[in-house]
Amino acid sequence: MCENFSVSREAACVQGHFPGASVVPGAYLLAQLHLAFGRRHNCAGGLIWQKVKFISPVVPDETVSLHWDESAWPRVRVKLKVGDETRLQASATASE
Repeated sequence: MCENFSVSREAACVQGHFPGASVVPGAYLLAQLHLAFGRRHNCAGGLIWQKVKFISPVVPDETVSLHWDESAWPRVRVKLKVGDETRLQASATASE
């Protein structure tokens, strides 16, 4: 299953984050993963990260897709993509 989001160039989290070459902060991207997980499972639980790899930056106004693999539950894998390009890949354990 896939969920999309984007971060505006005017968003507070982007301001001052590499002036002249803005990027979306990694902490913000991880927070979006936690929020999306909570929506998917209608819970306040979260994710305990085992591995997170930032492959390339996400820049403001790009449309980001979250791709979940929960086939080994409670282990979860997620990819954050812009188009066909993976920008982040991570593995975690669900803690509901």
